[in-house]
Amino acid sequence: MVNQHACPIAYKIQGKSWVNNHAHVLRPKENTDFDWVFYSLVHKNVIPFINGGTRAKLNQSDLRILPIAIPPLAEQRKIAAILSSVDEAIEKTEAIIEQTEKVKKGLMQQLLTKGIGHTKFKKTEIGEIPEGWEVVELQDLSNPHDRYAFTGGPFGSDLTAKEYTDEGVQIIQLQNIKEGYFSNDYQIFTSEAKADELLSCNIYPGDIIIAKMAEPVARACIVPNHAQRFVMASDGVRLSVDKERFVTDYVVYAINAPYFREQAINNSTGTTRLRIGLSALRKLKILIPPYEEQQKIADIMTKISQKIEAEKTKIEKLTVIKKGLMQVLLTGKVRVKVDDEVNNPMTKVMGL
Repeated sequence: MVNQHACPIAYKIQGKSWVNNHAHVLRPKENTDFDWVFYSLVHKNVIPFINGGTRAKLNQSDLRILPIAIPPLAEQRKIAAILSSVDEAIEKTEAIIEQTEKVKKGLMQQLLTKGIGHTKFKKTEIGEIPEGWEVVELQDLSNPHDRYAFTGGPFGSDLTAKEYTDEGVQIIQLQNIKEGYFSNDYQIFTSEAKADELLSCNIYPGDIIIAKMAEPVARACIVPNHAQRFVMASDGVRLSVDKERFVTDYVVYAINAPYFREQAINNSTGTTRLRIGLSALRKLKILIPPYEEQQKIADIMTKISQKIEAEKTKIEKLTVIKKGLMQVLLTGKVRVKVDDEVNNPMTKVMGL
């Protein structure tokens, strides 16, 4: 089956199934390995065989004449075993990430509202919290020595697409702001002169940037250090915390916590896409433990976040390995020996 972007897609199914007229069902012959056929179809470039304009389609007649180089059955099985071993490693890593994400979610709920080792609690408008913790407004965390410690991005008319450049000062867009981390996949820039003009909308490494617009609303992350400064887009909010009283990492975890997100949603406007105003955001309540406990909570949360990121990096590496193996094994550029008895085929081929 081919999607609208002309990328080949194949699925393995078992048992009784129902398919519509936009899919083809293939049953390998007796002298071909099922998994090898699957991987061959996934890897095959079918663009020259598709028809249609806005919605690409691979007709059955074209699918039937799709050329595929077929190695001996034993070699098919060995290739399939190698590629399957990579898929199994990816699936196991994905399962680890899923489980760790659940642990992280539970820790956030516990640590960011109940703290570490407390036995005495008090009732507040946010709920029951440890004695010794405070409930403050988000704006109370801002650096008193920084004029623009809590400020929003420019009005839309103050920074338009015609002022975007190929290099210069990076503009932080909503796409860059994730829950707890900065994504640099999307990059646009403006000139140094324009950044100077929008000085109140500049944001710097180590600052917190908050998204006024969903999804989700009021998500936050720490600005990275790959540049000396950035410019916020219109729906960004800069928060430079008073580092003598507050731990930046803790504040980011707290802003992304369920209790804070619930407040943000309740104070947002819009139906299809929520948006919170700067004045409403300033007054949202946040829980603040003593400084040392802030640091301990941040350290615990950071360790589990690093575990998740390490596993995601592992998946990226495995995906690259799989792509490389498919390129050489399914084209015959590298032939595999079928008489080797190897417990882990991937390890043998990759020389790991």
